[in-house]
Amino acid sequence: MPVNLFTYVERKALNPLLTLHDRFFVIGSCFADEIGKRLSESGINTCCNPFGTTYNPLSICSVIERLNDNRPFAEEKLFYANGLYHSFLHHGSFSTPDKQRTLNNINIALHNGAEALRHADVVIITLGTAWVYELVEQPATEYIRNSRTTVVNNCHKLPATHFQRRLLSTTEIQDNLKYIIQTYLNDKRIIFTVSPIRHKADGLHGNTISKSTLQLAINNLIAHTNHNITYFPAYEILLDELRDYRWYSDDLCHPSNSAAEYIWEIFRDWSFTKESVEAMGQVSKYKQLLNHRPIHSSPENIAALKEKQQALKQQLETKYRITL
Repeated sequence: MPVNLFTYVERKALNPLLTLHDRFFVIGSCFADEIGKRLSESGINTCCNPFGTTYNPLSICSVIERLNDNRPFAEEKLFYANGLYHSFLHHGSFSTPDKQRTLNNINIALHNGAEALRHADVVIITLGTAWVYELVEQPATEYIRNSRTTVVNNCHKLPATHFQRRLLSTTEIQDNLKYIIQTYLNDKRIIFTVSPIRHKADGLHGNTISKSTLQLAINNLIAHTNHNITYFPAYEILLDELRDYRWYSDDLCHPSNSAAEYIWEIFRDWSFTKESVEAMGQVSKYKQLLNHRPIHSSPENIAALKEKQQALKQQLETKYRITL
C-alpha cells in the first residue's frame, strides 16, 4: 500500500476571481513584502508597506489611519538614537543620520501610500505577531504616538526599559481591525494571511500562542463582519504542505525563496483568472529580459537587446491593455 507523504491544505478558489487590472495595497509582516514584490514583478499595480514592514495588528491599524488622514509628519515627531533619526511608526529602513532626509523619505512614502490605498481595489493584510511593545518611557526627544495606542511598530534597538511587552487579546485585535475595515476599507476586498515566519524571540511556545491568537481573531472577524473578507492559508501551506526544513532559509524560521515562490504560485492561481495568470507569466518574462545584461556588451548587442525589449513591451501592453 503506497504511503502518502504529502498533506494537502484545502483552499477554495477566490470568488469572484481577480484580474490583471485590479489595484493592490499590501501591508504587514515580511511575508507581505514577498507577496507584494511578486505582484509588482507580474505587472500588477501594487503598493506594499509604505511605512516599511509592519508586524502587529495595532500598528497596521495605525498605519492605515495615518494614510487615510494623509497628514504630513512633522520633524518634532522624530527621535534621535544610536546615530539615526527614527519614527516609532516606521521600519528602520527609513532611519538616517539626517533629520530632514528621514522626514522627506517618510512624507514621500506617506503621500504615495495614501494615494495607493485610496485607489486600491484589493487590500492584503498579513499579520505577523500578536505580541506588542508599548512605549512607557519617552526618549530624549519627542516620540510619535500611534493614532490610537502607544504600541510601536519598531523599537529601533532602544533599551527594554522604554517598553512594556504584552500579548494582544483576540477581542482587541478583532475590534481594531473591524473598526479599520468598516471606517476606511469598506469599499475594498480584503484578503488576510498569517505570516508563516516563526518569531523565535517570542519563544516557540509564545510564537504558537501568538499565531493562534491571530488566527482566532481573523476567524471571528470573518464570521461576524458583514464585509468581503477572505483568508488565504499561507501559514498552513508552509507548516503542512511544506513540512520540511529544506523549505526554510538558514535561520530555520523564514521560508526559503523556493517556499515563498511555491506559496506565491498557489496564491496567484487561487486568486486570479486564468487569463490574468497567463498575462502575469508573460510580464514576468519581460521583466527578466529587462534585467538581462549581454555578456558581450558591444553597441550592436545592446541596441539589439533594447529593440527586443521595446517590441515585447509594446506587444504586452497592446494584448493585455496594461502599461509597463
